[in-house]
Amino acid sequence: ISGAHFNPAVSLAFVLRRELPLREGAYYAVAQIGGALAGAVLAHVMFDMSMVQNATQIRTGLGQWVGEAMATAMLLLVIFACIRCAPAQVPVAVGLVITANYWATSSTSFANPAITISRTITDTFTAIRPEDAAIFIAVQLATAVATVFAAKWLFSDEQK
Repeated sequence: ISGAHFNPAVSLAFVLRRELPLREGAYYAVAQIGGALAGAVLAHVMFDMSMVQNATQIRTGLGQWVGEAMATAMLLLVIFACIRCAPAQVPVAVGLVITANYWATSSTSFANPAITISRTITDTFTAIRPEDAAIFIAVQLATAVATVFAAKWLFSDEQK
């Protein structure tokens, strides 16, 4: 029903491609962020931890931001390529690119503003300090915008 929208950056990309109405994309973003926060709290409960924690993991600097841009761009490019060439493979490809980006990028591939926000309420190894989160989110959203335009060019009929 939802189109498997778990990521505000991906939803933004579909809004920019005019494949998702702006209002619907905004509703998705609220639900995505709420779901990510609820997931972090649930994970803490499962492991007998405080439900909400203050993240202290430092994630900042050009290398981290470039890694996050790469992770976000790769996620979106894989989605767009699969939609064009092998739509049934989108779920598998997304799982694989997220896994690959976790290991291959300096940021460990957040690539999702909702996940970035939820990681500010955990102090586990996956955390990000709240003061570092804003630039991660800005990078993710700016990369989503740029990737929409890059994908339009890359996957245009003129490129065949």
